[in-house]
Amino acid sequence: MLPTTWTRPADLGEAIELVGRGAVPVGGACALMSAAFEDPVSEELVDVLDLLPAGVDDDRIGAGTTLAALAADPLVAQRWPAVAAAAALTATPQVRALATVGGSVAARLPTADLAAPLAAHGAVVELVDAAGATTPVRIEQYLTEPPTWPHLVYAVRLTRTGRGSYRRFALREGPAPAIATVAAVVVDGELRMWAGAVGPTAAPVAFMPGAPPAASALRTDARASARYRARLVAALAAELVEELEGR
Repeated sequence: MLPTTWTRPADLGEAIELVGRGAVPVGGACALMSAAFEDPVSEELVDVLDLLPAGVDDDRIGAGTTLAALAADPLVAQRWPAVAAAAALTATPQVRALATVGGSVAARLPTADLAAPLAAHGAVVELVDAAGATTPVRIEQYLTEPPTWPHLVYAVRLTRTGRGSYRRFALREGPAPAIATVAAVVVDGELRMWAGAVGPTAAPVAFMPGAPPAASALRTDARASARYRARLVAALAAELVEELEGR
């Protein structure tokens, strides 16, 4: 049964206090359509969208920034092109107009398009507690095992700029959850890659061109085997090598 109570807290402190008591925070609420919320841990939703910053400020993206805004921002496309590409390919225009960066990270969905590009561009997640203090956590760490203390994703800092791109593969054309994604960024003249939607957790798997992760490091589920995912990652990576090294 889906949660039935919707609370609008007055401030971040109240929101995080409710989260600490077991409530589920939501921004654009698009993640509620995911299977991740079929058996919710709480019957209370906490609306945090108006409490979180939105927009891009230097290297910092507010958690309340929608994916549509992220995809359309020329600064994002220039500095973090893999992130811009992934945002533009996520779900449908209607979902992108509502879904937020903070929600995409906090939901920790294995199929999230943003995970690999954010890791590729050196994302650090800023978590805020009830006292208003922020704690930085690398996105790979947060997606693998987030802190147990009550918090909200407040912003994401991108520490690595440079040429980059993104590829995804789904079981059908159009909006559909990916079963494999690859983000690539040129770092100090060297091409580096991260595979998403394939690992044992929501965290992307880092690898170098020509050396994609082995099937033993990937997951098998009802949608695809680890072996198939390994082949997809290799094929997507080869496309990115051709694109980025051919420029």
